[in-house]
Amino acid sequence: MRLKYYYFIALLFMITVFFIQGSVTFAEEKEYILKTSYFSQLKEEYQLHVRDSIPNENLYKIKVDTDVMNELEDDSRVSSLIENRVVPAPIIRYPTLFLTQTTANRYWGYESMSFPSHRDPMLEKVEVAVVDTGIDVDHPLLKDSIQGGYDATGDGDIEDEHGHGTHVAGIIANHNPNIKIIPIKMLDKSGTGDVYSFLKGMYYAIEQEVDIINMSLGMETDIHLVRDVVQQAYRKGIIMVAASGNNGVANLQYPANYPEVYAVGAYTAEEEVAEFSQYSENLDFIAPGKEIWSSWNDGGYTYKSGTSMAAPFISKAIALLVSTNPHLSVQEVEEILIRSSEALPGSAGKSEIGHGKVNVEKALHHAKEMNPEITYFPERTNVSPKKIWNIKMSQPLGSAAFNHSGFKIIDSNGKQLENKVLLNEQDNRIIQVLPPQEGYESGEVYYLQIEKGLKAKNGEISKSEVRMGFVIQ
Repeated sequence: MRLKYYYFIALLFMITVFFIQGSVTFAEEKEYILKTSYFSQLKEEYQLHVRDSIPNENLYKIKVDTDVMNELEDDSRVSSLIENRVVPAPIIRYPTLFLTQTTANRYWGYESMSFPSHRDPMLEKVEVAVVDTGIDVDHPLLKDSIQGGYDATGDGDIEDEHGHGTHVAGIIANHNPNIKIIPIKMLDKSGTGDVYSFLKGMYYAIEQEVDIINMSLGMETDIHLVRDVVQQAYRKGIIMVAASGNNGVANLQYPANYPEVYAVGAYTAEEEVAEFSQYSENLDFIAPGKEIWSSWNDGGYTYKSGTSMAAPFISKAIALLVSTNPHLSVQEVEEILIRSSEALPGSAGKSEIGHGKVNVEKALHHAKEMNPEITYFPERTNVSPKKIWNIKMSQPLGSAAFNHSGFKIIDSNGKQLENKVLLNEQDNRIIQVLPPQEGYESGEVYYLQIEKGLKAKNGEISKSEVRMGFVIQ
């Protein structure tokens, strides 16, 4: 009886060993990104299972085992074959207990970077692609800023199931209706995605000819397909901004580490480098990134920390520059940002802060100076609600050809007010812009606009527009 028992155990052991040894002969299937101009041939020869494709770029997401992968790598018709790796959103979460959640410090980041205290409705529209987890399309802060959108994950919509993308978009769009957000969903509800979804989203942004791409995400290594799409976007004149990473180490994540991308680290409300902010000599700027208040899913708001939060502050600054002066080149934007940056109060070196934090007020001043089509007069404050603007032109306009519609008063919502504009009968160089019939509102910001194209009495035509903001006392 005992002998039969031992035979049974031995047989069971042999079956188990055979099963374990036999199981390793089956190669594990993994997802790969294939680049080739001969896909039809390869698909038929290797019986490839295609999960998705970006035909215009000859890119295909496939799933194959190791044996087939090895054969494809040796095939001369294959331009590239890489494993489809995971891409996470670099976000730091702090327990609510450690947050100073008071109304007074919610917007410290904007104040620290000297963002304008009021919005300018006369700015040009600028498009910012947010490559992230999607967006809360019904959020009251964002719904009027959303323009289109794209799902690169295959979920079927751009709705944010995580919250990260909504938080990032809120930082960029906050109180600036001229900034249009194009949400590109490539991270899922857990805040992770893959290289293929990133590529698909980036190529979509390039096709849409967006002005700026914000990438609050990171990869540990240089992937040549990622580098290719970044370089292609750069050649198209698209400005790219990315988070430096949250591991607090002396290297940058990708795509932040590419020279074509602005790498952004994070600092605190005390203007100290955040302990989690990754750094290196390739770091470009540093921005608010700890305990940042912004929009969240289901119409809510919350604090979040990370270089994910710092990057959109720089994207927002660039968006304001471009909308203030659409004639700026990519190189001119960089020049303005560097000229307008300043070091943090501490002793942090360049590798930790890059060029420093951007003073947006200074940057906008430089952008206005470089605009060939608009002349900006200094903003006036404490203006009387009964103020009559007397504007002296360089040449007499002539009563017969005077076009009063070229002189406008616009409120902070972009609405033109109804007001009289008169030509001085004694001196035809002086135009009087009277207050609107309904009057000005105390504390509100208004804009005086003088359009270009006004024709003087001698036939001379004004070649630049004039703008001036003023605040009613």
